Amino acid sequence: MILERGKKKCECGKMAVWVYMPGYANDDSPYICDDCISSSEDVGCSCNWNYGLPQEGLPTDEPEGVEGKDWRWVEKEADDYEGAITKEEGYWQYLDERGRPYPCAEYEYDEEGFSDYTWLGRKIADLSWSWYIFRIKKKRKFKAWWKKHIVDYIPQKHEDLF
Repeated sequence: MILERGKKKCECGKMAVWVYMPGYANDDSPYICDDCISSSEDVGCSCNWNYGLPQEGLPTDEPEGVEGKDWRWVEKEADDYEGAITKEEGYWQYLDERGRPYPCAEYEYDEEGFSDYTWLGRKIADLSWSWYIFRIKKKRKFKAWWKKHIVDYIPQKHEDLF
């Protein structure tokens, strides 16, 4: 099609099926393929960690399935940013079918990939948004004009008609 050039690519060249929704401040691409999103050695994002030790007054969050296949303990060596995390601290996470931790909740997944539009396709999309916003602004201006010039000038004795 003239408007779509194909699908967004990961930096490795494969079709991207994950996108980091907040995006990046620099020129890094937020699009990532399924092979580059995570590996079995990654500790994963803390938004997917669960706490499995008993706590007073709270139910224990115990993993289901086989350890090492469906879930694993979060274990990490200390680095410049965080301290070490051990199994004894009680954090665990579910794993995907490839034994990798799930990516951060800020990633969106699309099995069919994300469209990469041509210059013309982007301009048409921008124009359609501009037209939509223009219509909303015009509608708001008309409502304000109507209230100022029509509704506000209705005599008190005829207000019940409106």
